[in-house]
Amino acid sequence: MSIELRIALRLFFRFNPNSPKRFSFLTIASIVGIMLGVMSLVLAQGLISGFEKELKTKMLSFSSHIQISSFSKNDNLEVLSEKIKNEIDGIEDVSEVYTKEGMLSVGDEIEGAILTSYENEIFKKRLSKYFKGDCDLKNNSNDFPKIILGERLKESLKINYGDTIIYSTFINENEPIVFTAILSGSINSGFKEYDENFAFINIDFSKSLFGNLITTSHIELDCKNISEIENKVDEINKKYKYKYLVSSVYDLNKNIFSWIELQKKPTPIFMSLLLIVAMVNIISTLLTSIVEKRYTIGVLQTIGVNKNQIHKIFLYKGLIIVTIGIMLGVFLAFGFTILQENYKIIKLPSEIYFMDAAVIDSKLTDYIFVIVGTYLISFLALYIPSKKAIKISPLEAIKIS
Repeated sequence: MSIELRIALRLFFRFNPNSPKRFSFLTIASIVGIMLGVMSLVLAQGLISGFEKELKTKMLSFSSHIQISSFSKNDNLEVLSEKIKNEIDGIEDVSEVYTKEGMLSVGDEIEGAILTSYENEIFKKRLSKYFKGDCDLKNNSNDFPKIILGERLKESLKINYGDTIIYSTFINENEPIVFTAILSGSINSGFKEYDENFAFINIDFSKSLFGNLITTSHIELDCKNISEIENKVDEINKKYKYKYLVSSVYDLNKNIFSWIELQKKPTPIFMSLLLIVAMVNIISTLLTSIVEKRYTIGVLQTIGVNKNQIHKIFLYKGLIIVTIGIMLGVFLAFGFTILQENYKIIKLPSEIYFMDAAVIDSKLTDYIFVIVGTYLISFLALYIPSKKAIKISPLEAIKIS
């Protein structure tokens, strides 16, 4: 251990039998400031990353990657579906979807709903993680067809699993269609729009019920590689000469993804303010320490300690403060991340944030970035006040003290 570091440690821990205090108030304040700054920076970055990751994961699992609809009623989407299966590589699933607005009624309770028909296996694959109750749309023989509702829609209708529900709609003014179904399950996606408005039935039942009265509403595609979604949209548009409306999941949920990007914009300002406050604390602590230790500086100079060593002593003292603050900040940030993951301390209204609790996704790179950045800024902040120490005249320092 160098003599400069040894003296810096003695100055930091205040090894003075005449002083009952080990640390000055400003030293503690500086450590706490850096600790809170580092913890806040790591958690802020983790919250933004976790929020973005959770929303994207939900959107990409709950919604199809690409949706294709026609501009004209004369277009045959069933034929297009077969073409895509044979002509476009990198597509994992292709499904035809029927949607029809109608009314759901249970006793005196009536709610509007968008009845959506899916193939059973694709429906389970895409939405299984959000199910409550039975997630199988496949109908049992001689029974009423199964229907699955959004959780909020289920609560509005005050219905329980196994109860019957009546769906009614009109193909045109003279052709009403009514059927009775059994509620087999519900979906709680966290997205208010889906959970309040959508009901799901098996596409085979829908075809037998409506026959040729309605056609495919749109085609849904899932890509093998989600990073290729936008490329596949361009490929389909060029392949079929922009004849269809082809939308990616990012286009269909543009408001949500724009909101995610908006959340990131104030983060650099917030982080900068935290670091500035912490650095001001360090500078004021070091300057106060230099004033308090004028006599010590004078004595050190008289016994042969040169100016460069004096500079290093106070630079080391500042770095000791920074190191302790960083270590405590990283420890608290990591500890809070574990607590949030297991106990959901920060609750969120799901109708606003699309999740019931905050998700912190702090990566190793976030910790490294904050630690290295804090050290670099701290070194620059410490350099100037530590230089002030070497300008103190030993004669004047001893005389004043």
